[in-house]
Amino acid sequence: ALCSYQPHGPYALAGYSYGGMMAYEVACLLTAAGETVDLLAIIDTGPGSRGLQPQFGDGCRKLSRIVANLPSWVRDEFRQFSARRLASSAARKLRWVYRHLASGGRAPRELDDVFDAGQVPSQNLELMRTVFAAFRDYEPKPYAGKLTLLRARIGPLLSGSSRDLGWGRLVDTLEIRQINGNHESILHRPHVNELARQLVDLMDALAAVAEPSQHT
Repeated sequence: ALCSYQPHGPYALAGYSYGGMMAYEVACLLTAAGETVDLLAIIDTGPGSRGLQPQFGDGCRKLSRIVANLPSWVRDEFRQFSARRLASSAARKLRWVYRHLASGGRAPRELDDVFDAGQVPSQNLELMRTVFAAFRDYEPKPYAGKLTLLRARIGPLLSGSSRDLGWGRLVDTLEIRQINGNHESILHRPHVNELARQLVDLMDALAAVAEPSQHT
């Protein structure tokens, strides 16, 4: 679909959450086909841990990051959302942790472990489950270009992700820009203004070095 709109590069790609994974895979496909990707911007999503072998100390490092993130998560969530919504989100995460531990780490995460499926319109639910399964099972390949990660300063509860969200193991060059807020609030005021400024800055940087004949 992208190539039908613009057959050849250079390309500028960006995506948020699941869209970030799509942008990454499209960048991999384009570069494998010999095209140029001038910008790959991933907005607050990581490549996951599928296909990775656990390393000694992973659990301790993850726990320390969860503890360090907790005060900011509580403060930001209570500012943005109701206590009822927070309790529902925490209950889903705890149910997932229990199910994960009870299965010996074999139970796959489902849409209902992350989202309140009852709030999703019925006509969209099947699509969301399919998208979530694709997101969960995707195993990314290494990427030889540069990736710019626009990540929320506050991580999800119990995530324990590293600062680079895991991209450092896949890309040659990684730039990290932090946005105040969490995964949801960076799309709302006032944090969305900061996100927009960062995207404009990235596009302006492309325009400053582009040849007059180029169309990205």
